[in-house]
This record gives sequence, C-alpha cells and structure tokens, in this order.
Amino acid sequence: MFHKKDFKLRGIVLFVLVMAAGDAFASGPIVNPWVSTDRSVNTFDASTIAAGMRRDAEGPGERAVNFYRFFRRAMFPYSNRNEYPFPLNDQSHMFDFVRMVNVYGYSLCTQGNWMFASFLKQTGLTEDARGITVPGHGTAEAYWDGKWHFIDAVVGCFAYTGRDRQDIASIDQIIADSTILSRAVLQGRASMPFCPWGGEQVYPEAALAVPDRWYGYRKYGLGFLLGTLPQYEAVEVNELSSHTMAFNLRPGFKLIRMWDHEPGMYNLSYEYHRDKLNRISPSPALLPPHHPAGGKEQRDELNWPIIKPYRKTINGRDSYRYYANGRLVYEDDFCDSRIAGAADSVLGLAVNGSRQVLENVDSTGEAVFTLELPYVFVGGSVSGVAELVEGGWAAVYMDVGQAEQWVCLGVKETAGAFDFQIPGRLLNERYSFRIKVKLHGAHGPGSARLQSLKLDAICQLNMYSLPLLAPGKNRVTVRAGSIGEGNSLKVTYRWREKGWDREHVRVVREAPVTYEIEVAGE
Repeated sequence: MFHKKDFKLRGIVLFVLVMAAGDAFASGPIVNPWVSTDRSVNTFDASTIAAGMRRDAEGPGERAVNFYRFFRRAMFPYSNRNEYPFPLNDQSHMFDFVRMVNVYGYSLCTQGNWMFASFLKQTGLTEDARGITVPGHGTAEAYWDGKWHFIDAVVGCFAYTGRDRQDIASIDQIIADSTILSRAVLQGRASMPFCPWGGEQVYPEAALAVPDRWYGYRKYGLGFLLGTLPQYEAVEVNELSSHTMAFNLRPGFKLIRMWDHEPGMYNLSYEYHRDKLNRISPSPALLPPHHPAGGKEQRDELNWPIIKPYRKTINGRDSYRYYANGRLVYEDDFCDSRIAGAADSVLGLAVNGSRQVLENVDSTGEAVFTLELPYVFVGGSVSGVAELVEGGWAAVYMDVGQAEQWVCLGVKETAGAFDFQIPGRLLNERYSFRIKVKLHGAHGPGSARLQSLKLDAICQLNMYSLPLLAPGKNRVTVRAGSIGEGNSLKVTYRWREKGWDREHVRVVREAPVTYEIEVAGE
C-alpha cells in the first residue's frame, strides 16, 4: 500500500500506519494507535514523556538533566509559536510542551524555557520550577534537595558546583561567583552541550525572505548570561501540557510521518505584534523554520549522532533542523465496501462491486469524511477519476467552520481525472476538518460514478519527536486503545542503510506488541 514512487527518498525514514480492514468494515476505527521505540522518547502525552525522563534516573537532578538533553534534541530556537485554536486565539496552548514538541519543535527563549520549567513542575520531575526573566531573555530554575538550580534549555547552559558533578549551581551562586560558569568547561563541570552557539547571530537579516530588523535573533551566549543574571526576576509558571497524540484511524486510512518536508507545507497562520506602536508584522516563518548549523550542532555530542544524518542545504546554508510533514491519506478504488467504515456518512451512494465503482443510487448522493490528527493540517488535495453521463457532476466541499459552513473546492462536469487542492488558508490552525464528496446523476441511478478517490491531507510535525531507529537493535512497541475485530494495523518503517533502501513491515491485530528491528551502519 506504500510505493517508492509516492515519495522521493533523501536518506530519510518514513513511518506509515495503515488500517487494513477485513470483511468487518463496520467494526469501527483503530483507537489511539501509537508506536514507540526504546531508542527514543515516547511523546504520546505528558506522562509518557516524564516516564522517559525517569528511566535510569536516580533522583530529581538526573531527571532534570535527562529532560534538558531531550529538550535540546527535540526543540530549537525559532520564532515564538503562538498557537491559535480555531477560530479564536487565546494562546492557551502556547506553553503546552506536548503540543509544541510533537507538532512544531521550535520556540523562542521565554516560551521554550517556561515550557521547560512548567513541564518539570507539572509532572513532578523536580519538586518545583520557575521562570526567570533577565533583560532580553527568559530562562529557568528548578528546585530540588532544598535549593534552586539554574538550567537554561534554550541557550544550553548549566554548571555543576564541583568536579564530582553532583550539584547544579543556582543563579544566586553564579552571581556570587561568576567563575562557576566562566570556568565550567575548563574544570569539567559544564553541561552537555554548554552554550554551543556562543552568542553568535545565526539568523542574519539576509537569510530572511522579508528583512525585518526586530528578528536579528542572537543565540545568547555565556557572556550575555553573566551580564544579565544579576538582574533576574523570578516568575511563577504552571502551564499544563494537556495535549495528547490520541486519534482514531479508520478503515483505508494511513498516516505517513516523514523525516523530511513537502516544500511550502508548513504553518504560518499567525501574525506578530512587533513594536510598541502595535504594528502587526507577518510571522518570520515566511522563511520556513530551519536552524542553520554554523558548525555548532556537533558541539552537542550526545544528540549529534541523531541529528547528523538529516543535513540539508536550505537557502544556501547547511541545516540539520527544519520542519517536517506527515500525510493522512484515504485511497479507495471501490474493490470493496471500506467506505462504509471510513466515512462519517454515505447517503444516496453505493459501491457497485461488479464494476468496482461508487455510484449514485439517488439523483444526488454524498459521502462525508472527517480528517483529524493531533498534528496541525497545512494543505492537501482531493483527487479521483469520475465517470459522468452528460448533465452529471462530481463536486468536493470542505467544512470551514464549527457549524456547517461548506466551501466548494471544485466541480467536475466531464468524465476523467480531477484534482482539487485544499488551500492552506482554510486550515488556519486546524487539527480536524471535514470533506464532502457529492455525485449528481442526471439520468437516474448509476449515471454518475467514481472509479477512484483519494483524500490527501498534509500536516506539520517535528521529526525529532518521532519514534526513530538507531544503529543496532531497536525494540519497537505498538500500542492501541482497541483494534476492532477483523481489522489490522500495518506498521511500516522505511530507512536508508549503507546506501540501500530498507523496509520493515509488521501487521498487528492485537496490541500491545513488541518486536525488534536491527539497523546496520552509521
């Protein structure tokens, strides 16, 4: 069900979920299918992420360091990600780490570090945590064993007070003795990584599609911190991470999660207040989210082996971090009746098994589909092949509101192929939407038919939150809330190994199940 011609491989990994229904098409969807590996962090929800941080950690200090390392791998500094729940913006999800790490994978300093602190606090990884403001920056401290500990997950900075690397220094300790930070590397007390960007500006104005001086963003370095930490103010943070990666997979649908992206298919639906005059500027995401390496990524020796394979040249610069996409796809050639389980409703249409078509049984019939994911949608298309007698038509509509507000994406009035685009502007921060396919036969039942239908919805995701494979043996676990009788879940990994395309397929009928995939090479 997945063919090489569908996607061009560029040394990436594709993750495919396919629900292959048997004869029991009415048995319902597969509920909350999810895959994790022992080589990556399970990002299904806050509890699974926290469990990954507790693994092999003896106390709150080790848990905080584990989270710091994961945060550094999965999140990178870019424009604030102000989540706009449809249809109104309340920014309620701006600090939801589960949402941000799975869907976007980027944020600026205050948003990033306050998510970091909130997650430590909310999940009990540490006894307490708080946000810290200094001039021009937002950072964080965590509390355990009777004291505060300074950890900046965005800058990449903390330091142990002694060579035994047991106690992470507080801001007050650093203010009293700046050499705790300034001599940390020399004395072997520094975090890994430790201020990898060194305060250099890595987003020069020339790199932006539209020059915008407010966004000359520096990667704040050690010198900046030593100059501003004495002016710190503590801020209470307690933001929830309530998002989950739960969703239902219906018969015939597949979710493809890529370690790469479709050009232009990323979310840039918000606007940014850029100055005291309250003038509004378009998002800096006019430049697709990417993080030029500048030769500094390899300073994170712990995460570098994972990050290294994904180098791409974007705007003439080497980049290892960038947005990625997924696809939720439903394809039907009407060789069976899977549409009965895939669609919300089918009215006035029926599958003609002898001709393998979907045809009208009333003068006008329709099928309505809900496309829903825990990832934000950014575009897509509806395509197919129609058989139409003169006067008939096939039309595709999209529901664009909370109440039924259908917008016509296109009408086909002659026989042949059609391909109607789903405009990104209609998907403004949408995690679900509906598609309606209508057939009108001008000459009675069977005078309007579809030979095939494909719904292809593209979403945005953070590839560094995915259940990756690493060299050696990988233990893969497939979970699901339920897999209906007669249904199965096909899990496919695709990757490139020593120059060869590799594939591993597992059909799952009962969950959970655990199995191994062995990967060779670098």
